[in-house]
Amino acid sequence: MILIILLAAAKKFGIVNDGAGLDFFIAPENMVNMENLILGVFNTPLQKPHHYIALVIGAAHATKRLPTHKLIELVNQIKQPVVLVGGKDDMLVAAEIENAVQRSDVYNTCGKLNLHQSASIVQQALCVITHDTGLMHIAAAFNKNIISIWGNTVPELGMYPYLKTESQQNFANAHINEVKNLPCRPCSKIGFNTCPKKHFACMEMQNVENIVQF
Repeated sequence: MILIILLAAAKKFGIVNDGAGLDFFIAPENMVNMENLILGVFNTPLQKPHHYIALVIGAAHATKRLPTHKLIELVNQIKQPVVLVGGKDDMLVAAEIENAVQRSDVYNTCGKLNLHQSASIVQQALCVITHDTGLMHIAAAFNKNIISIWGNTVPELGMYPYLKTESQQNFANAHINEVKNLPCRPCSKIGFNTCPKKHFACMEMQNVENIVQF
C-alpha cells in the first residue's frame, strides 16, 4: 500500500510504473555454475543443478531473522537439496545448521561468495526462502517463487517483494509467512538487536510446516 501511494506521488513528476518489477543484473564473471560449485567446493555432485531451495538465513537485524533452532527445524523439513545463502556475518549460524542437520545435501555458501554470486544462486534456485532482506528483493527482480518470513516487521509497511505487474494478487502470491494478531507487532519498520518484549513471539511462533508448503 505504501509503495502504491509513493508511485501515485511520483506520477506528478512524469514517473509511471511500467509493471515490470525490479531489475538486477549479474556480470558474466559472477554467474555461478551450480554443478561445478557443488562438486568443486563440497566434493559431492548435485544431481539436478537447479532443483534446490535457496535459503537466505541472514538479515540486517536480529528481530528479522528466525532463531537458529527454527532454521534447523526448517532445513530438516525441506525435502529438496538446500543451499544456505548469506554473508560473512552468517557464517557461525550456517555452521551450526550444517552440524545439526547432518544432511549431505545441505550446501553452505555463507561467506564464501560475493553478493552478485549469491544473487546468481538465488536466480537459479527452484524456490527462495528468505527473511525480509536484500536478497528477497533480488529474488523478486528475478521473479522467483519467494517464501518470505516476517518477524517484527510487516509487509504492509512497504518492504514486501515487489514483483512484476504489481497488484494485491501478486502480493499474495509472494507466500508471506507471519504470526498475525500479535499486539506488539510491528514494533519497528527496520528491526532491533533483540526483541523489546523479550519473548520474540513473532519468530518463535512461526509455523515451519507452513513455510515449507511450496
